[in-house]
Amino acid sequence: MSEFIDESEVVPRLARLMAAGTPTLLTGPTGCGKTTAVYAVASALGRPVVDIVGHQAISAAELVGTFLLSREGTHFQSGPLLRAMTAGAVFYFDEMNGVPEEVLKVLYPALDHRRAVTPPLTGTTICAASGFCFVGAYNPLSHGRRALPPAFRQRCAFLRFDYLSMSAESSLLVARTGIDAETARRLVTASMATREAKGTDALEMLGTRPLLQAAEQIVAGASFEEAVEMCLIGTLTDDPKRRDALREVMLEPALGPGLSAAEDESTFEFDPEDEP
Repeated sequence: MSEFIDESEVVPRLARLMAAGTPTLLTGPTGCGKTTAVYAVASALGRPVVDIVGHQAISAAELVGTFLLSREGTHFQSGPLLRAMTAGAVFYFDEMNGVPEEVLKVLYPALDHRRAVTPPLTGTTICAASGFCFVGAYNPLSHGRRALPPAFRQRCAFLRFDYLSMSAESSLLVARTGIDAETARRLVTASMATREAKGTDALEMLGTRPLLQAAEQIVAGASFEEAVEMCLIGTLTDDPKRRDALREVMLEPALGPGLSAAEDESTFEFDPEDEP
């Protein structure tokens, strides 16, 4: 896990929880390293990861499995939850706060002292093998998401992630891509336009992942402006007015010599009448 920059020392806590098999929920904004941390810890523990992304239309069958028809007849195909339980793997459930409550209830017996699930279609109880652990993740700022029910939350430990500081995130870009330190700082400064914006109810915040992609493009020969347009602005909106506003606050402050996020007093707000 040496490549993972962990300013808040949340990763050792996650490692202890996962090693003990404690159900854990990770919260934090988009792109702050939740998924990367889970895979890094699982690798260090020598455990495979079975993952799934939640959504509002997900069904219980997508978790536990369903019967399939073949030439030989019907057979039950296990879903990702059962596969993780039988393999003693990490079951990583991302975007959990978009999942219907009735689907979350399927997880309850797997997350308490029973550590077992009985699929309704088979009636056979599946007990978790040694090494199985559950890790869920969600962004509490995501629009249109529902709160997790108390019965679910009280089965889990909580860890909160956040973005790295400017210096740490710049160092990460340099270490991962080979970009020069000054250009890395300019990219992070550009991302602050969304993270510190007053209009965050209208726009997602930029995580580290698109910054890494932008840095890779610059190392490959793209200009700073091209990389910001393709990898940062392009990920946020298709609306022409918003793109123009983003260019103004993301490019001009970033191009200023020696300008830090704290020194840049520009704000980023959208007029509600500009909503498409």
